[in-house]
Amino acid sequence: MNFVPDDITYWMNVAGSRPVLSQEQIDNIAKIIQSEPVNSKKYKDHVNKLTEHNLRLVIRFVKLFVQAKTRRNWDQVETVDYLQVGTLGLIRAVEKYDPTSRNPIVEFGDEIEIDRSEEHTSELQSRFGISYA
Repeated sequence: MNFVPDDITYWMNVAGSRPVLSQEQIDNIAKIIQSEPVNSKKYKDHVNKLTEHNLRLVIRFVKLFVQAKTRRNWDQVETVDYLQVGTLGLIRAVEKYDPTSRNPIVEFGDEIEIDRSEEHTSELQSRFGISYA
């Protein structure tokens, strides 16, 4: 796969094109997610919606991670890999989010090993039809 800087621009544009949701909107979407069967279209649509509206979180964490790793050579492929892995973590956080807890979505995320990014990219592709090729 050849990634160019436009891949990162794409992520930034998608994240920036979605408005920040109020806590009430987040909770309402989360309640719909909890009430639907996992394989239903409505479940997937609402997981995707809540994920897309929170992509800024992924970009923020990746940016902090990249800044912490500036002592070595960094390339676009690694950044896109981290964005993909971070998005999968966000999807898992959205699926586990409990609106009654009053904790932010990010506290429901799993720790994901970065070196398994290829496996996670495959999971993103199979679960949500996302393709990066």
